[in-house]
Amino acid sequence: MRRHRRSYLSGLFFNTGNYDVPTVDTSFGFSRQFTDTVSQGLMDDERVEREHQKEDAEKELDQRKTDQENPEL
Repeated sequence: MRRHRRSYLSGLFFNTGNYDVPTVDTSFGFSRQFTDTVSQGLMDDERVEREHQKEDAEKELDQRKTDQENPEL
């Protein structure tokens, strides 16, 4: 197998990609609406999980502040 005459970096620069690659919805036979619905559900779940993590981190920070302000003897 021969190497291309262009260098690796110039090959990356001039790479236009393959626009004919099938998407997930067409390659698995799902409709676009189905994959969008599933993706939206997953993103909503991730958003809720991030909000819970943020709330937990804020509670922990508040607890540390009160522990520092009121050290037990």
